[in-house]
Amino acid sequence: MLNKFIRVIAILLTALATCVIVPRFFRMLFSTHSNYNDVVYSEVLNDFIISEYEYKNINGKISGITIYKDSKGNRYTREQADSLCPLNNASQLTYDGKFPDSICGKNISAKDADDAIFHMNIAGRYNELFYGLSELKDQKSYLSNKYEPKDLFRIKENGIEFIVSSTNTVDEKKSKSFNSELERLGFAAPAITWWSPADRTDFEKIGYFVLDSKGKLFKLSMNDRHPDILRLNRPDEKKILNINFSNQPEFLAIIITEDGNSYVMDRNFNYQVLPLPSLRRGAFLQGNLMYLTFSIHEKDATSYYILDKDYKLIKQLTIQDKKTVSLQERIGSYLFPVKMFQNANYGIQFHFANPFHFIWLNIALAFATFFIKKRNEYPINDAFAIIDIIIVLILGIFGMAGVFAIPQRKSKQI
Repeated sequence: MLNKFIRVIAILLTALATCVIVPRFFRMLFSTHSNYNDVVYSEVLNDFIISEYEYKNINGKISGITIYKDSKGNRYTREQADSLCPLNNASQLTYDGKFPDSICGKNISAKDADDAIFHMNIAGRYNELFYGLSELKDQKSYLSNKYEPKDLFRIKENGIEFIVSSTNTVDEKKSKSFNSELERLGFAAPAITWWSPADRTDFEKIGYFVLDSKGKLFKLSMNDRHPDILRLNRPDEKKILNINFSNQPEFLAIIITEDGNSYVMDRNFNYQVLPLPSLRRGAFLQGNLMYLTFSIHEKDATSYYILDKDYKLIKQLTIQDKKTVSLQERIGSYLFPVKMFQNANYGIQFHFANPFHFIWLNIALAFATFFIKKRNEYPINDAFAIIDIIIVLILGIFGMAGVFAIPQRKSKQI
């Protein structure tokens, strides 16, 4: 009996693996082109320039067409669109000899405009705590090699523990020194998670941001081989969901709190709330010399928020996603009852197709499973044989793959 239960679990795991692999292979085999938009802010028009990329079948040949327009529907050529967004197209305009002498009344060089462009992914939630060994750079390591760390550390349930790498032994003295300073500042072990800056210079100067078991935030670093730890205020004393470090000089990080609010942290560890909707599911940030563009993707639309360098909202635009269903997707909705996806912002997600699409195929596969079992002398009156058919009826082609990948014992083998 136990073996039969184990077999059912194995079938379900096989079906799960199949629902990941088969749809991906299907998409690779029958790849199609999707239409999509790109949106940038025009500091000349004080409006958005929307680039719509469309793929059309012309005489049996797939051709890409790009349409440039503003939010009012006025159309532009590519050259006009580049000139309307000089901060984002400095290199191209310089190559064409069209970079303006001034932008918005300010004298700006093409090099300064080009150097200021950056991109940043903003995750809405933190990863699980890393329990492996990590390096803690000394703030004076840039002065001399003698400050280069000869040991590593790790976060444990009772605090921090340093390991001497040359001997693979615990450095009791340094561990006690750091833990005593953490305890003096009110650190409640164990740590929930930690973050390190994206920029190497920031990493050497700042070290790590650590969140303790009560949600308090600490800056953990080392100066001249001694602990240099600060307890930091939290934005509006809210629970921190994630810290996204930047490599930009004007701000250190963007912090997401449990209620979805977002805050920019400057390099003096001060906060300013951002006029944005919830970022619990993440966002994408594009910056230039004068503006920040936050792209926030919802279920059926993408919203764009333009902020100036004082973090004030300048403009906002929401574009509904084009719900064009390709032939590949239509066929897939009849073949695959469920698909599994994974990304950084949403984690693992299951997408279920329309039951009226796949139910008829599932019924046919369930009947086929019944007759194949009967023809090959598998027991069909057994309760677990009925479970096999139910699995195929629910999971369709994935369930059938699991059932026949791990076959049932025949009657005469029992």
